Amino acid sequence: MPLVEYKPEYFELMAETGKTAEVPALLHRAHLDYYYATSPHAKLYFSTDDYHSVKALIGVEKMPFLFGENRVTVGFGHHWHSLQPGAGGLLFMHWLKSCQIPMEFGGSDESHAFLKQSKWEYFEGMHTYLLNPRFRTRPEDSTVIKLAKWVWCKAAARPSLHKRLETVRDLAPKGLEVREEREYTEDLLPKTSPFTVRFHPDVEYLNWRYNLNLSFVKYRVFRLLISGETIGYVILNEQSKRIIVSQCDATDPTALAYGALLSVAEAGKSDRRRKEIGLVSSVPAMQEIYTRFGFVTNPRLARRFALGLQRIKFDIPRDTTQWLLNYDWGDVVFRPPFLDEEEA
Repeated sequence: MPLVEYKPEYFELMAETGKTAEVPALLHRAHLDYYYATSPHAKLYFSTDDYHSVKALIGVEKMPFLFGENRVTVGFGHHWHSLQPGAGGLLFMHWLKSCQIPMEFGGSDESHAFLKQSKWEYFEGMHTYLLNPRFRTRPEDSTVIKLAKWVWCKAAARPSLHKRLETVRDLAPKGLEVREEREYTEDLLPKTSPFTVRFHPDVEYLNWRYNLNLSFVKYRVFRLLISGETIGYVILNEQSKRIIVSQCDATDPTALAYGALLSVAEAGKSDRRRKEIGLVSSVPAMQEIYTRFGFVTNPRLARRFALGLQRIKFDIPRDTTQWLLNYDWGDVVFRPPFLDEEEA
């Protein structure tokens, strides 16, 4: 059974697979053709014996990381589905071989049951924070659960950040400001880092992964400066009902947290309605700042974080309070409705 790399000519086959496997993201051509067919950094693989049906599939984004001083390629796996019993094993092995450290951040209960059997290591402390969380329900939610979610959302409501801009500025490090940029440049990247583990993309990677000119998702990048000197950047994913802090990095965690808030405030200043703001953090100093401005977390929103470390010959920093994590990694945000679908 051959292993096939996705190309645009296979879109119809992937769309049919998306319907069968209930993966709506596979039905969107612009997303698939861009994310999986324009760069070596992300690929979608599937197994088939007749090119008319898919037996299993998996997507992998190969992300450059720093674990201490060690440069490592981390494979973020997603869309791991087996449509025929036993067919997913080949795809799983390909995931492991494609990178130095495979990573699962989120994922289904079925995936994690398999990863635990495979002796992957799990790490705690990564929390998803929301400001003004939207009311979400699932078909299986009872009336009591729906009511509890509604009450939680109402209790968590806070004024938009742009309405509290002066308060953010007063508490931020002296001289901190943000400036929106129209492109990624080398001087945006922080020259030093306080974080022991972090995603470490170069400008080429940022230009591909967080492209500022895509039709189906809208990214915006903000330069962080203190007294006129660049210390890092914040990338936002702007949607109709929410803004996500997709990726950020800087030379100081406190300045980075306030820089993220200032960037969101700047991006949301023209919004007529209050949007949900989403981000991820495991750094206590940053978490404290986010909660001070009304961000909340909920165990139901927790995303499990696991690494396959069997092939690693060096020790990795275990204290996740010094790890820099971000929300928009892998395919996490590539879900319908896409921006071009909303506009249509």
